Amino acid sequence: MRAEGRVDRIEGGLAVVTLTGTGGGCGRCAQPGGCGSELLTQAFGRRCTRFRVPDTIGARPGESVVLELPESSVTRAAGVVYLMPVVFVILGAALGVAAGGTDAGAAAGAAAGLAASLAGVLAFHRMASSDPRYRPVLCRPDIH
Repeated sequence: MRAEGRVDRIEGGLAVVTLTGTGGGCGRCAQPGGCGSELLTQAFGRRCTRFRVPDTIGARPGESVVLELPESSVTRAAGVVYLMPVVFVILGAALGVAAGGTDAGAAAGAAAGLAASLAGVLAFHRMASSDPRYRPVLCRPDIH
């Protein structure tokens, strides 16, 4: 995934970069097969537009740069954040029905599944926060 940005300043070996691009992560929003993430960004507003990343390229304030993140990291994170809660809620509801056989059992199981998935998402967040595979890398625009 690539996002265009501009270097605001350099602070102690870190480049403070503000995103300047308006599209989604892959740039295929308007093409067939694109995921349409740009529509979500527009609907909910861009929450995080400024990043501090290691200045590995000797960037200068005002310079146009690209932030890159491996697609595998994006896919893995999306799976954990979006898919795991759905799977855990469904499994929890099924286990609740199997154990109690009632709607209340299904609801309790679904709630337990949701709580377990939220704990899993938080654990993933803590792990990803310290894992360099989940940090954007600073690149010059002409590097692919």
